Amino acid sequence: MLADDAPFAVPLERYERPALRVLVNFGIVTGRDPTQQEVQQLAREIERHVPSATIYVEQRYELGAGIDICLHEVRIEVPDQVVDGLRETVDREQLQQRLVQAGAAWVARCIGNIGDSSSIAQLRARKAVVDGRDVGA
Repeated sequence: MLADDAPFAVPLERYERPALRVLVNFGIVTGRDPTQQEVQQLAREIERHVPSATIYVEQRYELGAGIDICLHEVRIEVPDQVVDGLRETVDREQLQQRLVQAGAAWVARCIGNIGDSSSIAQLRARKAVVDGRDVGA
């Protein structure tokens, strides 16, 4: 039940920015949102690299100046204290690269799931449109 004085919307201010943020362009690659099971698979993979993180699954709408796009994104955030705690075993850049690789490998495994008929050729074409380069031959 909603309290009588609970606001319907409030401004958000970032008090603590995460030390690491990795954006996984799930929707660009697959054309859909990830399933709960797929997100759990990503979480297990991320746990191999960090003891604690937050995974956001979002539909983001961008509009204006002739643009009306819905993006299906997954974002991995690791707090400062976790990165600081791992400093003796791995530096920040290495950790970030490991998370980027984990996210990319996860998306690659999700291609073809849930009736998604994306082929590697379609993935390459989609990637070329997004950032103007080919995905590995």
